[in-house]
Amino acid sequence: DELGSSRDIAIHRLHQIERRFAKNPSLFNEYHKFMEDYLKLVHMELIPENEIYVSANSSFYLPDHPVPNKSDDKFRVVFDGSAKSSTGVSLNDKLMVGPQLQADLTTILIRFQNAQK
Repeated sequence: DELGSSRDIAIHRLHQIERRFAKNPSLFNEYHKFMEDYLKLVHMELIPENEIYVSANSSFYLPDHPVPNKSDDKFRVVFDGSAKSSTGVSLNDKLMVGPQLQADLTTILIRFQNAQK
């Protein structure tokens, strides 16, 4: 199960958020600022224009989208590691799963009920 090309889905998602930006220019400005900061932190890199349409399988494009907070004008950017690539495999599928760090909710509730008796 190889991780395939993700460029098409990332471009599709980009076009979706561009339509949202057309309706909400302030969201675009904040999103653009976030991406500039992300670039400065070297969490992503720009692709030179002459390499954009070269081998799509040599890079993985992680789709993202802004999610506004209901309480204020701020938003957070959500990266979609579960987006399937051209082979039907996602980045999340390829990541190693670590140990479960949180206790099971059912166990917590049973312990709580027993402590109440």
